[in-house]
Amino acid sequence: LAPDVIVGDMDSFIGPQRDLPAAQRAHIVQHPRAKDETDLELALAYAAEHEADEIVILGALGGTRLDHMLSNVLLLAMPSLRGRRVLIVHGGQEAMLLRGGEVVALTGSPGDVVSLLPLGGDARGVTTAGLTWPLARDTLRFGHSRGVSNEMSGTEAWVELEEGYLWVVHGT
Repeated sequence: LAPDVIVGDMDSFIGPQRDLPAAQRAHIVQHPRAKDETDLELALAYAAEHEADEIVILGALGGTRLDHMLSNVLLLAMPSLRGRRVLIVHGGQEAMLLRGGEVVALTGSPGDVVSLLPLGGDARGVTTAGLTWPLARDTLRFGHSRGVSNEMSGTEAWVELEEGYLWVVHGT
């Protein structure tokens, strides 16, 4: 894949990769190394400012830095990302943040694992369809594991949230 835009301080964009023709054609938005945001936060802000409808994040959970991994996951709560489909993809899994008043449709296979994890407080009014253990306007409590490891009962499922924030993790 050839990037259209490369955003960040370029501290890890060195050596042979910087000389690749694909990178040379990209628009580079360079920031100073001493900054208040991570490169991913800057890239997400750039995508939101340029009205991206869908954002797919790769590599956000790799590496050896637990602080970066947690920060990358929490960045999906940025207010500027509301109303956009933002996915973190890792292996055979996709994670997205559902905000109060939103609904997400999932497509997959029977037996696919779907976990629902509240973020920053309780997730209220959680309703699901197409899952083995459905919920009907239930509350998932922050700091508890009740929403982990549900399964798709068919090829389609959906999750609706009335209030709060809810991680939806879908994997094979």
